[in-house]
Amino acid sequence: MKETDDKDSSKIPINLQTDIYQTKDGEKPDSIIARRGYRLKDKIGAGAFATVFKTIRLTDDFVVACKVIEVKRKRKERLTDLKNELFVLEKVEHPNIVKLFEHFVIDDKVYIFMEFAASGTLSEYVRKKGPVKEKRARRWFREIASAMHHLHRLNISHRDLKLGNILLDNEKKAKVTDFGLSRISYRPTKGVLYCTSCCGTEPYMAPEILKKRSDGTRLYDPMIADIWALGVCLYAMVNKAYPFNPEDKELMISNQLHRKWKFVRRQKNKLSNEVKDLVRHMLEPNPRKRITMLGIMGHPWLKHDEHADAVAFDSSKQTSPNTVSTIRLPGESTKSRK
Repeated sequence: MKETDDKDSSKIPINLQTDIYQTKDGEKPDSIIARRGYRLKDKIGAGAFATVFKTIRLTDDFVVACKVIEVKRKRKERLTDLKNELFVLEKVEHPNIVKLFEHFVIDDKVYIFMEFAASGTLSEYVRKKGPVKEKRARRWFREIASAMHHLHRLNISHRDLKLGNILLDNEKKAKVTDFGLSRISYRPTKGVLYCTSCCGTEPYMAPEILKKRSDGTRLYDPMIADIWALGVCLYAMVNKAYPFNPEDKELMISNQLHRKWKFVRRQKNKLSNEVKDLVRHMLEPNPRKRITMLGIMGHPWLKHDEHADAVAFDSSKQTSPNTVSTIRLPGESTKSRK
């Protein structure tokens, strides 16, 4: 019998321990934060439930980011997302995964202190600067793939990989972030823990997530679905567009399954056959035939030194994609979860 994410065994532990403080007699949270060694500065981002501040670590004036989350305003599943993210960040250490320093609770707010990404998200970079040149795209993709390979070796799937969840630090190094939908996806005693839910961001969702089976259910390996999302990330980086238009869901699924996509015309002749081949292998609609993480890490395109010129590559084994219109890369704030 196949294991699914409805089983308790696949869920990330949520009984994380943290320090809890209550303000008393007019005391302000800032005084508690200062005792913990931080001072909140400028607000650099805000959402429905969280605000992010540029923060100074008082011991050495080091700049970090502090995400402040209002617990009372978060629904139960969002609290689970928060605990999932903290679990992953505490468990995982990798140069291309955003680093967690510490977290604690003051009254009804959670304060999470993390690595500060001075250069914003990769999505913002592409929207402002346009398609990423192949040499730089290779460097960033190598960093992102290395982070994902590390996660998968720990049996953790991301489940919402996208350009908006990849940060750039002050040295323009890529850092994968936002692990709220992550989960343990393999256990040695049970094998793959298949998912049955539809979650992630639609332009990056694999066809096995979007399309239900004949009995009306879903069942997919989330780590293989992560590889599809990696393919969309690479495509979007070098094209400033998505391979599939998410505005018409049924057409999007059909185009995915029938490989009806193409590289943006103005970019097609600028890209090497190697990068095109890697994208095609990641956007393979059949999960069983999709390239593996080991295959990605060993692909000829990533074997180049980032300063080396591309070498000749045999394109005879590539699958020729059919024609489909591409779209301008929009914002990535919409997250679908069912």
